[in-house]
Amino acid sequence: MSELLGKDAAIKITNTTVARMRTFSLTINGEVVDITEFGDDWLMQRPVINSWSASMEGMLDILDASQNALRAAVLAGTEQTALRFYIDGTHYYTGNCYISSFVINAEAKGLVTFTMNVVGSGALSYN
Repeated sequence: MSELLGKDAAIKITNTTVARMRTFSLTINGEVVDITEFGDDWLMQRPVINSWSASMEGMLDILDASQNALRAAVLAGTEQTALRFYIDGTHYYTGNCYISSFVINAEAKGLVTFTMNVVGSGALSYN
């Protein structure tokens, strides 16, 4: 078995790494509809549509061009077409998405960090 190490993960815009990132979580959902009929003893369901979303957290770096591009995209409502979630040095998930929130967090005894959430717009692919 080949374990993947979190330290090898990355978030990139095309091939440029977004600096100072610490975590990401990618969620793939499959929605189903109820097709249960009279007389059925068990709930019957059928998949109808898929969706995906992601959240990520990092240390805010106001000099990083990639972080600045993401902040600008949320303000402009721009669709992201090149955001990639690497699970190792080679393999990644990608898909068109919109940034649904960009939250900046600061506390006196820590660093300024941010959390960003995205929602997919179309299919997610694995490369």
